[in-house]
Amino acid sequence: MDRFLYIAIFLLVCTSFIYGQEDEPRRYVQVSGIITDEADRPVPGVTIVSKKIKRGAVSERTGIYSITSMPGDTVFFRAMGFKRYHTIIPEDFTARNCNVDIRLEIDTIQIAEVKILPWKTYGEFIKDITSEKPKDPLIENMNENIASIYVAIANQSNAQISGASG
Repeated sequence: MDRFLYIAIFLLVCTSFIYGQEDEPRRYVQVSGIITDEADRPVPGVTIVSKKIKRGAVSERTGIYSITSMPGDTVFFRAMGFKRYHTIIPEDFTARNCNVDIRLEIDTIQIAEVKILPWKTYGEFIKDITSEKPKDPLIENMNENIASIYVAIANQSNAQISGASG
């Protein structure tokens, strides 16, 4: 009786392993194409991610991309300045290559002009620029010395002051 029990348990365990195996091996699909914007210009640096396989790729400078996926998988496309896009590979897709050209929509917001000033308002700016500034005493002293030299040279006989004579 024990021998019959062991054989029955052994057969149950073996059959459970058989039913646990997949019926169909995984089929991979090479998804490739060109990514462009609304003006048909190539979009470089687009991130492409396969959800099931958890693999990613980046489009080339010319907008060309290629990624491995599988039937029934969702492929996401994302780029800065563009709306997100995704495509689903059909479950019944039997070919090994899938050509999907993508056209991304621009996703930007126009904002009003911004003026950056070191003053709170334009009135404060005008007031600060047009107000008279106190002069540095050192610079005032230098200007007085230059003026006295100019007067001394002008008072000498036969001396002419010009740009050439300095």
